[in-house]
Amino acid sequence: TAPRSGRVGDATSVLVHELSHVALHRASGGAPLPRWFVEGVAIHQAGEASFARTRLLWGATVAGRLLPLEDLERRFPSEPGVVDLAYAQAADFVRFLLDEEPGRLRSLLAAVRAGRSFEHAIREATGRDPDTLQRDWHGALRMRFTALPLVVTGTSLWGAAALLLVWAHLARRRRQRATLARWEREEREERAHAPAEPLLGPSLLVEPTPPREPGIPTVEYEGRSHTLH
Repeated sequence: TAPRSGRVGDATSVLVHELSHVALHRASGGAPLPRWFVEGVAIHQAGEASFARTRLLWGATVAGRLLPLEDLERRFPSEPGVVDLAYAQAADFVRFLLDEEPGRLRSLLAAVRAGRSFEHAIREATGRDPDTLQRDWHGALRMRFTALPLVVTGTSLWGAAALLLVWAHLARRRRQRATLARWEREEREERAHAPAEPLLGPSLLVEPTPPREPGIPTVEYEGRSHTLH
């Protein structure tokens, strides 16, 4: 369980983390290594990425409160909060080293095993002194975490724009339905107040037959009477 919270961790990750310490000790030939480096390699190999560590690292980067690696090398903290940031920095710095060149860890450990100091081994493996490497890492952190609020803000902006479009579409639909209902109501009212129109029957569509005069012969043709002369 976790020392302070008592939360039960993932047994596989814990086992890989502890075996990483054993493997790193053997690979370095038992040479002394900084605590932050040992813990960073174990976290990286165990795949113990967590949002809590990322949030701590983000806050410390933005606020300018990152712990110098030389301070972590002299004394790895144990105070609550500070030790969590130390673990987060260790894991991310090792990730930074290995992402640039996966075979770098092997080269660094070979130099340490050959008797070189850790600082000299880093210089051989990376071509940069630890201070330069740390500055490059800080620059990468600032680029990553200062760009993140812009991404979040942009995403929120697009989300708000999408909501406005949906709202405008629904409002337009409501106005159209109200207009159609008003037209239908006005049409019903006009029909109710309009004067009654005469019905056109067949008798109105046929010209009236003139009355017959007595003694004059007539003939019916196509519904009409014709006088014979």
